[in-house]
Order: sequence, then structure tokens, then C-alpha cells
Amino acid sequence: MLNPNDFLPDYNSDINISELNENVSIFRDQWGIPHIEAGNFKDLFFAQGFTSAQDRLFQMDLDRLRCMGRSSEYLGKKAISNDKLNLKRNFEIVSKADLNNASNKALQMISSYTKGVNFYISNLKKLPFEYQLINKTPEMWEDWHSILVYKIRNAAEGSFNGKLFYSQLASIVGGKKAAKLTPGYFPGALLTLPPGSKFSGEIENAVEELTEAAKNFQSIGAIDGESNGWSVSGERTSSGKPLVGGDSHRTLDTPNVYYQVHLKCPEFQGMGHTIPGYPGFMHFAHNEHVGWGMTHGGADTQDLFLEKLRNFQGKVQYFSNGNWCDAKTSLRLISPRNLPKIEIKIIETKNGNIIFGSPEKGIALSLSDPGGESKGTFWIDSAYEAMISKSADDLEKAFDKWTDRTNNYPYVDVNHNFGYKFAGSVPIRDKQHEWGIARGWEEKFSVKSEIPRDELPKSRNPKNGWVVTCNQKVVDVDFPYFMSVAFAPEYRAKVLVNYLEKNKSNLTIQNMLEMHNQNFSIPAEKLITFAKNIDLLNYKLSNTEESLLNKLHNWDFLMDKQSVEASIYSVTKENIIREIVNINYGNLSSEINGWDNIGGVSHVRRFLSPLINEHIGNPESFLLNKKTTWESLYINSFITAIKFLKDSLGDKSNNWKWRNLHKTNHQHPLSSEFKDYKDILNPKKVPASGDGDTPLAGSYDKNYQMVAASVNRYAHDPNNWENSRWIVPLGSSGNPGSKHYSDQLEIWANGDTIPQLWNWDEIEKKSTIQKLIKN
Repeated sequence: MLNPNDFLPDYNSDINISELNENVSIFRDQWGIPHIEAGNFKDLFFAQGFTSAQDRLFQMDLDRLRCMGRSSEYLGKKAISNDKLNLKRNFEIVSKADLNNASNKALQMISSYTKGVNFYISNLKKLPFEYQLINKTPEMWEDWHSILVYKIRNAAEGSFNGKLFYSQLASIVGGKKAAKLTPGYFPGALLTLPPGSKFSGEIENAVEELTEAAKNFQSIGAIDGESNGWSVSGERTSSGKPLVGGDSHRTLDTPNVYYQVHLKCPEFQGMGHTIPGYPGFMHFAHNEHVGWGMTHGGADTQDLFLEKLRNFQGKVQYFSNGNWCDAKTSLRLISPRNLPKIEIKIIETKNGNIIFGSPEKGIALSLSDPGGESKGTFWIDSAYEAMISKSADDLEKAFDKWTDRTNNYPYVDVNHNFGYKFAGSVPIRDKQHEWGIARGWEEKFSVKSEIPRDELPKSRNPKNGWVVTCNQKVVDVDFPYFMSVAFAPEYRAKVLVNYLEKNKSNLTIQNMLEMHNQNFSIPAEKLITFAKNIDLLNYKLSNTEESLLNKLHNWDFLMDKQSVEASIYSVTKENIIREIVNINYGNLSSEINGWDNIGGVSHVRRFLSPLINEHIGNPESFLLNKKTTWESLYINSFITAIKFLKDSLGDKSNNWKWRNLHKTNHQHPLSSEFKDYKDILNPKKVPASGDGDTPLAGSYDKNYQMVAASVNRYAHDPNNWENSRWIVPLGSSGNPGSKHYSDQLEIWANGDTIPQLWNWDEIEKKSTIQKLIKN
């Protein structure tokens, strides 16, 4: 057995480097977070590249390979399907085009970072532990690889999977039923803007569009995250200056998706989170003048086209506006570890790259994506200019260039400003694209423009004194452009708004941290309020079941890890959802309930769960069949939940605390390939409060293990940046065996944070130092 401690980086020895212009100091605090101080811009980012490689080389390397469609070289068979998709999307061309659009200053930043990464790789005496397992050596870093690691973590995600499932669902249950099951946003639910306002429109659906999508889906067959953010006016704080806070909800990756860093040179100083492999700090950050958070904007930016393809005289052609046109094509190879090579044909039509199908089949799907265009975009400059912004005006101007994915940005500055800005490229297109697959050969479905940037939603210093953005619908029906049908329910936003309404003055950074930990469940309150009115005389319950039902009905609706009621509620709720899926989703039901159809699972979480919450108690609800009532469904689901908890956790209900079900389940990408090392690669499991409906996030799988949660929490105070706090669910190091591999995990699980060290005298006193010395 290899010992991971034998392959850890040297953080203590000073290093002579000829590429530097001046000496650089790298301070690492007690959590291993790097605080880098350099005498000039280029040396600063060289050092950041060096430290990123020290801490996260394998993660950076794997992410670039994932985006290039090469991750199976490391991960083997399990990565082949993702490699095929990412290769077909041709991110290499897109990333190089983005880089070509960047300003000279941003290019200097990236180039310096690349040199730092490559210095580290070139001077390694021992490769990190993961390379020892797979017997591979990392390739040298190139500038465009930094763009890849951003793309795979953001631009490679999006709305197309949801649209594909809408079409699949419509093909099974019909457009009319699918439209009912995909209701959009509910009237009366909270909007982001104006703060505190409510949605006044009707429930959105599209029978015709989903029926059309179903027809298009039948032609091809099947193909094998969220956040909180807020800013608060200085009129409500004890200091008189505004505050900003929030957290990002994503899959619990190992290592964590975000990397904490503090950077200082004569040109600027700031700290925040970045994606390992990309320089600077991108989101959830502050410099000396401005602080900002970020949540996913939720806008629908990706469109699917049904394409007609053929082989003709040695070329691939696609049909468009009555004519056959030559497609752009190229051949690439996938070389999976320990398996034969696989040839992949990349095909691009005028609508986008083919992601499924072939000319041999005659039909295919293409994907149109603002972040995947071969002409590139200007998001690199956007991130760079935000990082060095000196005011709220500068920050907003920087995000005018942002492309994809779309984001909500709550922000504050030292000049007492606070506010919100929606940023990104949102296409303007035919209504068919709002719901599913459109015909690629008809001109009316082409995507030709985007919502003008100066018309995107924003708000500066709103009179109510706060902005809360939790992926809920952004604007009301009077907004002249389509944004999305798939916004998150209002639950998390409403809990945070209620907190701010109860705490209207003298707010401090501590209040921001309390907002992180809000675990009141609005859906639980709705379900239990309904259940209290059920006449139990109509049902046969054991004494134990009656006692536990009474306990549940007197619950405070807090998804606390010490709560038995939270467990009973969660299992009961899931039983209700499974039965409603069985009634409504046709032959997709078994694969959705078995979590084998990820698009279906996402649809249930985003649409069906809130729909049940709205319909509970309505005897005329279309969700029910003639044999089922809400009352019987609830009681039967409760009885089944009690049996499950007994079988899983024992007969004593005191052992049924949420903490015994709801635990983290971090999985290193190599742990399934090297099972003898899984206990080294996978961090320990820890219990945590919350669920997918509470601000304290903790979405779970079919076994109630946490699969997505807050991958960072942060709170920034422009009155004194030293008051700012942050936390991630693992640690700064991605090296198994490091004491910083998961040293923030239990702090995070308990809802606590650590200080963002800002004062350099304090940093020097509390940190170790490694010097990079100009040779």
C-alpha cells in the first residue's frame, strides 16, 4: 500500500526561481489557505499558479481533461460517456476563442499563472499521490487550459438536460399532461426584483410546445445545483455600511470545487474563491473597495435542435431552409485507461455542435449555447475587471461583459452602496425553445440575438433595504423577454426574507452567519398543517405510530440534525413523491424513482415537489387517481416511513435523528477505481442539518445521503474587511494525506465559519511562510 504522506508538497523550503522579477512571500494560515504577497502583478499570478498546483494539481489536470473529452485516460470506462459529449462540444476551439478575445492585462495574468503551474510540474521530485495510483504524468499547462477548467465547472452545465427530459416526458404522457407537470412559477411567490414583490402571472405552461417537443423526441429516442445570496443596506447595520453574504450549492466534489485564496500586489488586493486552475478570484470575493456574492441566474441559455443529417460525396451535410449544407467536421480519439481507443466525429451545423445522433441515423440533436460559440466571448475580461473594481459602478460595468452561465450578483462597496445585478447572455428565440427540442431546419427556430445587456434586471440601493437571491424567479410578467420556466421555488428566499423582516436594524456579520444556518422548512409546515386535519379514526394505527404521528404534528419544522421529526418528515415526503411519480410519469416512473434518470429526478425536485406542496389537500388535483386521496396517501406514506426507519436505524425512535440519515458522502473520482484506497481518498462522512428546501442546504439522494450542499459560505463587511468570514466543506488541499485535506469539514457541518485573514501583521504572526526567491 502506498502512503499518501510520502507524496505531499514541500511547503517549507524557500525556492529559487529565475522567472521572477522580485521575491514573493506565500503565507499559509492555520487552515493552509495561501495569502500571497508580491511586488508586481506578474509575479503574483506566477505564485498563484505555483500554489494552486501545490494544492490541487490532480484536480486541475483532471478538469482540463474532462473538458477536452479525455478524462477516461485517468478514470477509465466510467468517464467515456461524458468524454464523448464534451468532445463533441469541442471546448478546445471555444476556449481558445475566449482567450483570443481577452485583454492584454488578462492575458498577462493567465500567462503568468501558467508559468507558475509549469514551474511546479517541472520541478516535482515526486508526483502527487493520485498519479502514483494511475501511473500517469501530467502534461504541461497551457494558457487555454485555464479556460477549460472554468468551462467544465460552469459552461458545460446548463438547461439542455432539463429540456431533453421535458421532451421525453411529453413523448410518454402527452403534451397536455407534461405541461401540467411542468408548471413554471406559482402566482404569489417571491421575486428577486423588486425586492419583496410577488409573481402576478398565471402558472406558465405550454401544451403545444411540449406536444411538438414530444414529436421531435420520438424521432431520436433517449440519450444515455442552487445558491443563496443577499446584500443589506447600511441603514440596517450597526456600522452604517452594507453587508453581503451567501453560499453556493453544488455537488459535494472531492476536492471541493472552490479554492480559497488571498492575493496582494501594488495594483490591487483581494480575496475570494476561484476554481483550481483559473487565476485570480472570480466569485464570492472582495477586494479593498467592493464585495460580491453570486448565485446561478437560472436563465435558460441553451437550445436543442433536431437536425437532419446525411453523408453525401464524402461530406456530412445538414438540412436547412430547404437546402443541404456542408457541416464542419473533424475526427478525434478517446483513449480510455486499459481499454481500446474510440473514434469520435465532431459535427457542427449552423445551430451548434451535434451532441447525439449521426448522419448514418439521418437525425441528430445539436446544442446552441452562448458559452459554446466558436467565436468566443468576453467573460475573461469580465472576471478580471470585477476582481480589480474600485466601486459598485466598476463592478456592474465589469459584469456587463459576463456571458455564461447567467448569474445573480448581490454586492456592496465601501461607499455605502448595495444592490443586485443579473449578468449573462440570454438568447431571444421562438417559444418552442422554452420547453424542448425545435426543428433545426426551419429558420423561425434559429437563435439570432440576445437580451440587450442594458435591459437585464438590476437594482441599486432599493428602498426596502435588502436584496435576496436564491435562484427564485427574477422578474414579473411585465419583463418583456423570456428568461426561464425552471426557477427554484421561493422557499429558501422566503425564509431569508422573513429573517430580515424580523431583524431590521443593527445587523452585524453575525447576522449574516445566522442567515447561512436557517433550516426552517416551508414545505414541511405546509404538509404537516394539512395532516393535522386528517381524521385518524378512519385509519388503523398502532400505539407507536399514533405517538410518532403526534410527535411529528407538534414539530417546529426545523431540519436540525438532532431532530427525529426531520427524519420522519423526510421519509414520509419521499414516499408521497414516489407514489405521485408512479401515478403521473408513466413508464418513466421506475427509472425516476430508482434515480436512474437524472433528468427525471431533477424535474421532480424542481417542478413536482413544489406542485405537490401547492396541491396537497385539494381533492380535485390532477396529481391523484381515482383510488387515491391526499389523506390516505399521507397516512400510508407515514406508516411506510416508520417501517423504513425501524429497518434502517432500529426500533428505538431516539436513534432516528436526522444526523443518522443525513450525512455527507464525498467521493474522490479515483475511489471507485482503486477500492483499496477509498478510505484514504474519500473524506469521512459527517452529519449536517438542512435539506434541499432550506437555506442551510443539504440535498440528498435516494438513501438520504447528502450529494449537494453549500460548497462555500461567505460574509463580507466593507466597514472592516477583517470581520469577514468564510468556509468550505473540505479544505484548501486536494492532496490525500494532507492535514488540510478536510480540516474545515466538521466546522462547516456545524454551521460555523473561519476568519478571512486580511490584516498582514496578523497573517504573518499566524502563518507559515514559503519564499519564492528571484534567482
